[in-house]
Amino acid sequence: MVADKLINSNAYSLWLNDLDASTGSILFGGVDTAQYHGQLETLPIQKESGYYAEFLITLTEVTLGSSVIAKDQALAVLLDSGSSLTYLPDAMTEAIYEVVGAQYDSSEGAAYVPCSLASNSSTLNFTFTSPTISVDMNELVIPVTSSSGRPLQFTDGTSACLFGIAPAGDSTSVLGDTFLRSAYVVYDLDNNEISLAQTNFNATSTSVVEITTGTTAVPDATLVANAAGVAKWGHDRRDRESWHGI
Repeated sequence: MVADKLINSNAYSLWLNDLDASTGSILFGGVDTAQYHGQLETLPIQKESGYYAEFLITLTEVTLGSSVIAKDQALAVLLDSGSSLTYLPDAMTEAIYEVVGAQYDSSEGAAYVPCSLASNSSTLNFTFTSPTISVDMNELVIPVTSSSGRPLQFTDGTSACLFGIAPAGDSTSVLGDTFLRSAYVVYDLDNNEISLAQTNFNATSTSVVEITTGTTAVPDATLVANAAGVAKWGHDRRDRESWHGI
């Protein structure tokens, strides 16, 4: 598209919208300022083995409501819109499960929570040196059905829903759709940078601004000062999307 002069630079924006939305949007060569709150903050994409191979940025802190799940981190996390769930290091995941009362099913590689958790006002907050993206509980509690098509239940009859956080094991941590729906993300491939802002769910207007060229190509974006590098990596790239309900 750059070669055809349709856009100025190799950059695009992603807005998935909320869990109940039927569509989101991908905007090549531009930013829609109506689809996020505040200002975009720009982070470097991290190299892997000396190369820019994937959309890896550095996660520095995770909190859930008033509970600190992890702080002073330098964890490589992969932004992956092809992943339905978010996969975090096992210790982080277990700490989150303890707070929300999730029940983990090792045979499914997934955890389940009472569906009523969706109405809880706490947010799961991901910090990347400076920008913090907050994920509402109703974006993490996912209705699923059994193989017979019936709503899932715990043994006491309580309605059960899939929880949007799962353990990464030895693999690289992944921020999938259960994170990305709450973020507006700009992928600047020319500068190897990613810009983030809190999404504006179900925006009813548009305000598209063109992404230009050069080191300040992304409009309405501020470079994060002293952004953390990576100190922790996962290992293999095994397939994680194997859960299919209980």
